[in-house]
Amino acid sequence: VRASSKATGYRLKIINGQAPDTLVKNKAFTIKTVWQNTGIAPTYDNWSVVFELQNASNAVVWSGTSTRVLRLFLPAATGATTTDNFTLANTVPAGTYKLVVRVKDPANYRPNIRLAVNGRNADGSYTMLEKVLVR
Repeated sequence: VRASSKATGYRLKIINGQAPDTLVKNKAFTIKTVWQNTGIAPTYDNWSVVFELQNASNAVVWSGTSTRVLRLFLPAATGATTTDNFTLANTVPAGTYKLVVRVKDPANYRPNIRLAVNGRNADGSYTMLEKVLVR
């Protein structure tokens, strides 16, 4: 029963990711992720992939929305790469943060999607980098 339920619907996972471990205010940076849907259907709903920088108290100091559209992301045997370009705002204080990713409901009505990977944080995010230096 467990195996068959894992095969139904969508089953999203990040199989690889790259991001810089040092960010400079007002400078562009790139986050690359490789996504895979190992289920049998797309989500059909408008979910947003959001990257966040969180401080030691897990408060969000910066966020950016990915160009990855999961609504009609079809199942495949291999992953699909998404390259997102962002600019870090000058208002982010210098310091050390963690970079997380979450798949959230843009209306904030439903809880974040659980990805088919280990390491889900208590707030529903997944840590990509433990230490990101902002200067």
